Amino acid sequence: MPETLAGSLFFYGWHVALGYLAGAPAAAFLERYSLAVLIVIAALALGGLVVWLGMRHRRGAAVSSWADAACPACLALAAVRDRQVAGLNG
Repeated sequence: MPETLAGSLFFYGWHVALGYLAGAPAAAFLERYSLAVLIVIAALALGGLVVWLGMRHRRGAAVSSWADAACPACLALAAVRDRQVAGLNG
């Protein structure tokens, strides 16, 4: 349980720090290129969803793990976990 709490605090703290460091430049960037940036972000998210659903469909996993794929660190951890599980089963 302490590891979970420490991990959650680190995850939350990193996102707060990232928002603090990149918040003003990101806001200025979005003000200047708002429509184009939103279109690109939406297209990337949709493309990521399609690829992810295709990968999960082949493995037969549930769609509920989409939340894991929302954060690059979470996606990396999920990939490591999948490799470890595959190593144990194979």
